[in-house]
Amino acid sequence: MDSIIELKIEDSHRRKAQKKYDALPKEIKQNGYNNLSYQSGDFLLPSFISEIVVCDYLGEGAKIKNTKDYDIVCNTDNIDVKLKPNSDKPPKKYWNASVPSYQLKIQDCHGYIFTRINRNLTILWVMGIIGKNDFKNQAMYAEKGSYDGQWKWKVDSHYIKIEKLQPLSLYKEGKYVLQ
Repeated sequence: MDSIIELKIEDSHRRKAQKKYDALPKEIKQNGYNNLSYQSGDFLLPSFISEIVVCDYLGEGAKIKNTKDYDIVCNTDNIDVKLKPNSDKPPKKYWNASVPSYQLKIQDCHGYIFTRINRNLTILWVMGIIGKNDFKNQAMYAEKGSYDGQWKWKVDSHYIKIEKLQPLSLYKEGKYVLQ
């Protein structure tokens, strides 16, 4: 099942994300939003854009919350948005969607939405959605420092292929329930 959708990032999305980023204390901008992220603070602006675009796509039932456990509440679901930045081309269905193992153990969320964003912050690819329990049951393990082709895992992680994700459109239409 092809779950990948391409969404245009509007100027209004970037302005809203920039305003949120500019309001952050300097320490957070330098070190990251919380201690659950292994990315540096410069990762925050693309993350904010991703959350805003996904929220807009999901509609009125979705609200950005940015807790330590999840980014969006949609209807009654707490969802963490996972972003990989700097994609130069659309993702392929055989690529990985991953969650750092330590986050998988401690985050209290119902599911994950996986996204990628291009370098100039104009296109967001939503690769799909999956319930946390479904992810845990289907995920493979990758040890920090191991390789998947040329990709070197930066932290211990769990991953599945994008083709195993559900289309976000099915979730939006109420045809996929997070488990």
